Amino acid sequence: MERNLRWETHITETVKKANKTLGLLCCPESVGRACAAEDCLVCLMQFRLLYGASIWNDAMRKKNLRENHHSVQRKLAIRITGGYGTASSEALFVLTRRLPIDLLVKKRSETEQRKHP
Repeated sequence: MERNLRWETHITETVKKANKTLGLLCCPESVGRACAAEDCLVCLMQFRLLYGASIWNDAMRKKNLRENHHSVQRKLAIRITGGYGTASSEALFVLTRRLPIDLLVKKRSETEQRKHP
């Protein structure tokens, strides 16, 4: 990482990369159907979004940064379920069996802190 890179900038860049990956990987013919690659796609997106999460966990307290990550996860859930944009995020996350990204960041940070006190 660059020295002058701020956490907000890092998070914004991570979200941009995740959105780009999401656009490349999701094809229209797979919408609404369960496919074998679905779990791989979700894992890939989570790894992309959670990169360095244990370090910049405190930055996720800012609402706009949390919502940026949340929007990528929501788009992925809509594509997997074939739902509409009007569906609630909570319902989409239940249907895809995924935790919201802010909880995943918190969980990863806590795990890292236990490993390296």
